[in-house]
Amino acid sequence: MYLGELALIIDATLGFSSAATHMFSGNINGEQRVYTAQPAAGEYDENDLTVQDMPETMSYIYDAGANWNINVQVLGPSTIAGPTPVLISALGPDVIEHLKGPAMMSELYDEAVRLAAGQPADMHITPTLFSAMPVMSPGHMVDRLTKADPVSISNRMYYSVETMVARNMMNPEAAAEEDEDVREALREYLANREDLKDIMAIDPNPESNPAVMAAIGEFLEDYYGPNPTFDSPVYTGITEALYNLMDGLLPDDPIWRRHLHNFFVESGFMRAEQTGRYTITNEGVELLSGGDNPFDFAENIARGFYATFGRENWNQLMFNLISDSPHLPDSTIYKEGTALLEAFGFGEDTGDGFALNGDGYDMLKCIAIDFSS
Repeated sequence: MYLGELALIIDATLGFSSAATHMFSGNINGEQRVYTAQPAAGEYDENDLTVQDMPETMSYIYDAGANWNINVQVLGPSTIAGPTPVLISALGPDVIEHLKGPAMMSELYDEAVRLAAGQPADMHITPTLFSAMPVMSPGHMVDRLTKADPVSISNRMYYSVETMVARNMMNPEAAAEEDEDVREALREYLANREDLKDIMAIDPNPESNPAVMAAIGEFLEDYYGPNPTFDSPVYTGITEALYNLMDGLLPDDPIWRRHLHNFFVESGFMRAEQTGRYTITNEGVELLSGGDNPFDFAENIARGFYATFGRENWNQLMFNLISDSPHLPDSTIYKEGTALLEAFGFGEDTGDGFALNGDGYDMLKCIAIDFSS
């Protein structure tokens, strides 16, 4: 990924429109350099430097006439397997671009707090507040000016990446020699799609069209085959729940919150901080980068279930499920235990009882044989 592509990800993450100019600034080989999309004399092209070759820190300056200055840090190579880039954490609100910097956003936040507390409006700042925010109560304004929605950020990042991939796939000048075969196959695939012919002929930017982007995704899956990382429903279920916990997406139900807390903390995948947030552990990182084989983590998963429901209760439910023995569906352990199993991809409620899938059955059998005593 080049700096020009990184800029799109940063914009999507923070909520910038990408309409204003931007630049990167950093010290490289003892020289303070500026990288831009259209370099002037003494500046460098942002598409000449990759993220891999970046210095440890650079400044990303969005709209030089404003005060949106972002510190970009390189932590190092990641061991997490899966699609990238991915949102790990989000702290603070989406920016309101036309406010020109954090100072005005802080003023709007202070005014929203005053209004929510029933104080009279400050007519020097309140009109700006109401013009910058959607129509909502002062309390909701405080919330919007305090924290962003991680799901919305992830969706913006995903759309930006999809757009970049589509543009690169459809741009012959961006092709490396080894990519030419797949690009030629893609062009032939799109040309043979009757439902896309009008779009390809009329749309000046077909690579940004949702229908074309979806078609490119279908082509890549057919061409390369599905991503094997997510073949296991148990692996998918547990890792999705882990990602949600990392993003602070906790269920409202206090029982569910307690179950997820007990499972992921006692399994060793997460560590609970005093702030109420969670930090991924080394074992959690290994889980996310461990391919699609959840059986490598059977002992961790067993510890999580035992801590959540108690060893005796969990063994009783587990043995009943894998032996297809009758179980009282109105018991608390059955309802809560099978609900967690379904969320983790072990099976589903068929209406006549809980049915394990192949992976779920094999995992519970593995736990029963190796870790039940």
